[in-house]
Amino acid sequence: MNEIIKKIINLRSKEFVAFDETNINRYSIVVKEADGTKTAYYFSSPIYNSENDKLIDLLFTSEKDNVMFIGSNCSVCLEKNNVKFLQENCVCELYPKDSLGIVSKDIAEYGEDLLSPTLNGILYRGKGDNSYTFSLDIKIHKKVLNISSNGKYLALMKNEKTPLMAISCLGAKKTGDGELVPAFISYKEKEQGCIEITIHSEYKCGCFLFEVNLYEPKLFQDTTVESCRLFDTNVYGTTAFVGNTDESGEQWLYSRIDMLKIPELFDKRIKKAVCHFPIYSEPINKIEAYEASERFCTFTCNWNNKPSIQKNKKLKNESSKGNYHVDVSGVLFDRKTGKICSSDGTVICPKEKGVKPIAISTGDSCAYPQILEVNYT
Repeated sequence: MNEIIKKIINLRSKEFVAFDETNINRYSIVVKEADGTKTAYYFSSPIYNSENDKLIDLLFTSEKDNVMFIGSNCSVCLEKNNVKFLQENCVCELYPKDSLGIVSKDIAEYGEDLLSPTLNGILYRGKGDNSYTFSLDIKIHKKVLNISSNGKYLALMKNEKTPLMAISCLGAKKTGDGELVPAFISYKEKEQGCIEITIHSEYKCGCFLFEVNLYEPKLFQDTTVESCRLFDTNVYGTTAFVGNTDESGEQWLYSRIDMLKIPELFDKRIKKAVCHFPIYSEPINKIEAYEASERFCTFTCNWNNKPSIQKNKKLKNESSKGNYHVDVSGVLFDRKTGKICSSDGTVICPKEKGVKPIAISTGDSCAYPQILEVNYT
């Protein structure tokens, strides 16, 4: 079964009648319910290929002498000593330290490094060998405006606001207990067009995880803010460590939905809306969700200027099946009319000071995409 369909089935507690074949939104799958309503599942990144409109299949396939994966608007080609990211022409190449070995349907081995498909790139699990760092080389073939980096991501910028590609840290797994801890990315230029990226952690780690994705606009527009870096944003990062860490202090996640990507809902009567945030750690009962007090910009929102939370507008939330579920019904639509309304978004933050962090996927993750579930008539 297609992995995207599996994600939807995992969220559901009941069977559905059929898929709605009239859906044309690249971000969603719509199902027909037994009571006559419909439920749309909107993924944070497109789930259909931009050229052939086919649902992405998160599997590697063999073509001649190469191993390929087709994402939403790019192709990934696994060759003996390198990994190519293609979009018409080659955008860039990654150079693992070992040669390509065994390839299964969803995992490719370069020595002890493991690669898996994401919605528009790859998830890279780099072997750490009880070390603090992991490095590899990248060759950039397309002209970029600059390289934007804040320690959590590295983006090859096509223009001031739009990346061509983003490399972002999910985290690193500590040696011993395997706990996912924050990891950071840095780079240095080598010869022209070639850079070396280094993923590093404050702890000795056995595995470093990061995503390499060609960019597509996201449904969820979000950023983390943190008390140790008052003016930092994290607009292209893929993980939020909500709570307290030595590296970042206290961290919150601000998130809002780009309404222009769900225009087909404007004339519908919505009954319920829930955001599903993939989580990487337990327990989850140490965080809360609130409606944001005012609109925020993901490019400029930071700890110093963040909107306050509305304590009287706490959102219903729970965790199960590897997700943190937040009921955004009152945020997304007017409960009296069922019509979509303007929203200032949501805030996920720790219940109290000093809470051990909960690792949550952000809207920029193509490996663990957030999902908006909307039931409507």
